Amino acid sequence: MVQIASHPEWCKYEVIRYERAYCSYRNLSSLQFKSRDNFLILCVCRYLFNEAHPSVSKKHFFFSYIGETILDGTNAEIVGNAFNGANSAFPMWRSNMLYFPICRFSHWFSFVVCLKEKLFVFLDSLYGEFSDFHLAIRDPIVNNFTNLWDTYVTPILRKRIDFENFDIVYPAVPQQNNTYDCGVFSIMYMKHWTPRTPIGNLFTQADIDNIRIKLINELYFS
Repeated sequence: MVQIASHPEWCKYEVIRYERAYCSYRNLSSLQFKSRDNFLILCVCRYLFNEAHPSVSKKHFFFSYIGETILDGTNAEIVGNAFNGANSAFPMWRSNMLYFPICRFSHWFSFVVCLKEKLFVFLDSLYGEFSDFHLAIRDPIVNNFTNLWDTYVTPILRKRIDFENFDIVYPAVPQQNNTYDCGVFSIMYMKHWTPRTPIGNLFTQADIDNIRIKLINELYFS
C-alpha cells in the first residue's frame, strides 16, 4: 500500500469511499508517512458512523471542516447544513456526544459536546488546559457552538439547552512525545473515549506505530 502511495499516478486512485467521504492511496498511507491528512479524518468519521449508527451509538462524528468552521465563526450555513444532516440521521439532542475533530496550526485535537453529562470536553494529546493554544480557542469555539445550536437546532427542539451551565473539562488522555502523532491520537480518542471510559491505560506513545498499521487495515478492509 505504501508503494502504491509513492507511485506518481497510482497514488491518486480512490481506495475508500463512504458516500461523500473518500480518500486516495496517498491519503490513506498518510498514516504510514506520519503526515496530517484531512481526507483520512473524514473517512474515519464516516467509518465510525457506518460501524454504529447514531441511533445505536448515541454519537455524532462531524467532519473536521465543521469543527474548524465553528471555531472560526464563519460560514454558519455550512454548519447549519451539517446539523440538519445529522438531525436527519438521528436527532442531535437525543445523542449523548457530538465529536468535532479539528486541525488548528497543523495540530489535531477533538472538541466533544457531552449533552447527557453537560460537558464541553477538549481532548488533546499535546497542549494542556492552560496552554496559549487552548486559552486562544476555548471561548470562541464554545460560544460559537452555542450560538449555532440556538440558530439551527433550538427552533426544531422548541426548547433551549442551557449550555451556560455546562462545565469545560480536559480529561487525562494518552499524550504524544513528538510533533506528528496528534492525528492518530485524535482518531483513537474518537474511537474509544467517553466520559465513563477513561483511556489513560488503553494505549501509549509506544503503541502508535502498530496502531497506524492496524488503522490502515481496519479502514481498507471495511
